[in-house]
Amino acid sequence: MKEKIQRNIEKFHANVGHIDRPGMDKLSAYLELNGFFCAPCSGQHHCNWAGGLLEHSLNVMDKAVELRTAFNATELNLQSVVFASLFHDVGKIGTHGKPYYIDNVLKDGKISAAKPYEHNKEIVECDHSIVSLHILSKFVPMTEDERQAVVYHNMLYIPSGRDVNGKEHPLTMIVHFADLWCSRVTDKGIVPVSNEVMF
Repeated sequence: MKEKIQRNIEKFHANVGHIDRPGMDKLSAYLELNGFFCAPCSGQHHCNWAGGLLEHSLNVMDKAVELRTAFNATELNLQSVVFASLFHDVGKIGTHGKPYYIDNVLKDGKISAAKPYEHNKEIVECDHSIVSLHILSKFVPMTEDERQAVVYHNMLYIPSGRDVNGKEHPLTMIVHFADLWCSRVTDKGIVPVSNEVMF
């Protein structure tokens, strides 16, 4: 597991190094200091293990870049696609020195095998996408489309997603589709079956 996390950290730094924007070094340092590399991505669903948040973020970045090409959306700035997809979930590190996820310890003192993590009840409730935007905007100037993509990456699954219904920027849709695919397929190791015949 440690080797996988280390490979993911190296991949993270290699990609961040190509985002030409002031503040990236400070953002990276903040994320590392606050547990981005070792945090889980969920309590019981996708990437619910140490290092899962980083793994999911890299998966979403890879899929978003792939979708940009597949959709022939070359008008979208590649750095924006990488930035918004790689950092869409940084709010899951937590806030104010408190982790977003904590061990889910059962009454017998053991960590639940079915749901190893739970939301930290000491954190004042705020959607992780808003926390992501807050963290990112403290360090790095963001474009309007990047802001929308980060805040509404769970578009279809949050009530506020209706706020942008019909007004979704293409970047938002790509990050949303990439996140959805990864959380349901890539992160779970599911390999989609190809039937080869299209008609």
